[in-house]
Amino acid sequence: MDRPRTTDVTWSPLEAIPVLLIALAVTSLAGIPLLDRDVQQDFCGGAAVILNLVGELAFGVTVVLWLRYVSKASVAALRFPRQPLRDVASGIGVGVGLIFLGGFTLYLVREAVSLFTGEPPQQPEQIVACVRGATLAFMAPVVIVLAPICEEIFFRGFLYNGLRRRLPVWGAAVVSSVVFGLVHVHPLLIPPLFVVGLGLALLYERQQSLLAPVVAHATFNILGFVMIALGRQ
Repeated sequence: MDRPRTTDVTWSPLEAIPVLLIALAVTSLAGIPLLDRDVQQDFCGGAAVILNLVGELAFGVTVVLWLRYVSKASVAALRFPRQPLRDVASGIGVGVGLIFLGGFTLYLVREAVSLFTGEPPQQPEQIVACVRGATLAFMAPVVIVLAPICEEIFFRGFLYNGLRRRLPVWGAAVVSSVVFGLVHVHPLLIPPLFVVGLGLALLYERQQSLLAPVVAHATFNILGFVMIALGRQ
């Protein structure tokens, strides 16, 4: 699976640090008005949708602007699809597999926590409880479409590619997957999302196309979103 180093990836993996910090800072600034208690009470669901929208866009837009104006690299280095149908098919297949792998990893983590604490851990809340009904419908394209695109641009297209300039496949995949898990914050989700990130990185390496992990990521998110939606009917 090891591919030759490419000359179009000109950025250092360390450049992912300021890009990540900028994206998180933009998201935090967008969330300041939403800290108001009245806003939280009257607009909680809508605020959550807006904050998620801004947060995901911050990842994708920051990478594109950084490549253009700081790294002076071509956005095409992120790897655009050459065989879109093959990328979509492989993405769906890997995405379904990651649903089972991620779910099994989460099960093992929950069992381990229960064993050590004597009680089952609280289910992580990936979408705040006030997002329901019509607001949940507005959240759907953010979770299923925007998040996979923007997160794959950063984690696979930018971070993983930067790491591959210095590391072999597994080294780059492991490091980028650790960051992918940590960024999602909730301790219970870090191990399963590390596994998911590993699968997405290896798929990206194999297909040499950003479309494949985007489709796999979207497939993975669809199931999670449907389960949340069914639980809030």
